Amino acid sequence: MKREICIVGAGPAGLYAALSLAKKGIPSTIVDKAFFPRDKVCGEALTSSVLRCIQNLNPEILESQAFKSAKHSIDYLRFFAPNHHSVRIPFDSKINQRVGLESFVSIRRIDLDNVLMDYAKANPLIEVIEGFAVNEVKWLDSGVQVHSNKREQSLEAQMLLIANGYNSKFVKQAGLWEQADESNACGVTAYYENVSGISDGKTAECYLLDDLKSGGLYVLPVAKGLVNVNIAMRNDVRKKYKINLRKVLEENLKSHPALKERFKDAIVVQKPKGHGYHLGVKRRRIIGDRFMLIGDAGGFNDAISANGIAHAMISAEHAAQALKEAYAQKDFSDASFRAYQKKVYRSFFGIRWQGILSQPFFIQPKLLFFFVNKLFSYRGAEDLISLAMYKKNPWSLVFDATFYKLLFGLKKETIPETGKLLNS
Repeated sequence: MKREICIVGAGPAGLYAALSLAKKGIPSTIVDKAFFPRDKVCGEALTSSVLRCIQNLNPEILESQAFKSAKHSIDYLRFFAPNHHSVRIPFDSKINQRVGLESFVSIRRIDLDNVLMDYAKANPLIEVIEGFAVNEVKWLDSGVQVHSNKREQSLEAQMLLIANGYNSKFVKQAGLWEQADESNACGVTAYYENVSGISDGKTAECYLLDDLKSGGLYVLPVAKGLVNVNIAMRNDVRKKYKINLRKVLEENLKSHPALKERFKDAIVVQKPKGHGYHLGVKRRRIIGDRFMLIGDAGGFNDAISANGIAHAMISAEHAAQALKEAYAQKDFSDASFRAYQKKVYRSFFGIRWQGILSQPFFIQPKLLFFFVNKLFSYRGAEDLISLAMYKKNPWSLVFDATFYKLLFGLKKETIPETGKLLNS
């Protein structure tokens, strides 16, 4: 099989790229090892930037019955410090409000990916080949060949967009960069139903735990009464302290003051599954002759929130724009994609440096815990965190008069018991 543009991987990055190329009038072939619908371990949170990306791609997607019936609106995030003090922050994106979008929703990855896949399959400019696991990549004089052992098929393309995630074999075969480095993270995700007080709620929760040393345990209600419980943390910290993530998850659901009563009668729908991802703090080589890396295959992620869907879609859009120019010139050389590398890292500049500057807090948990325990014990901390959360460049707060007004207005207060606080 011969094609001009082949996209390897049909997650949010690959599907977004295919749909964006089609919007520009450019045909593509997308291959994936799975048959859809298929599930994937994920935190399943769509932030304000993800919703804007989908809106810019095709407003019909967010308005479709398939998306509406699968998504769950989330209005607040409650942070719990290790000492059980907590703050509740509203999801309040002014940019999204101006364009009529919610600030935050949850949706199962099986549903999100399948909605995007259905739009891709319905587009005449997109060819979808499922069950095509790429086992080998060869550079030829005429293009790049990908081979699937299971299908006993090869596909030769002029250009590859690599979007097959954290464990992409392409990255290793091309010798681009070492995957298993200190900027990796790991986690486990499980699903429960019959969770009291949160199953149909509109508040997501994040717990910083002594047991984890670093990272967090996230509790997110999703559609149809399901609750996603997810742990994410640095891999080097996990190894250093020999932390068993499944054990931490299960024990805290039974013993944590804010969780034990609500999960007392919970039913396990899916046992904890492990996953890995890049922290997105390193600048890497993501282009070459006849290829570009997008999404987690390119090492893109938010090191603080552990959310990678926005990075996947933003990198896919930049790649599609670069491909539009390369496609017109029929030039798929390394030189033609240098603008993509510059633009994508420029887009992630602020988030990447936030991740870099926050590393000491996650590597030294005592420092993180001291700061959080102290901050969350003050009245007014919610307003301060909310102000920082939607700042494109949080360090610009040093020039913001509102920041100092809130900072010096913090007042020490007695925090109510966790149970009373949750019921308030």
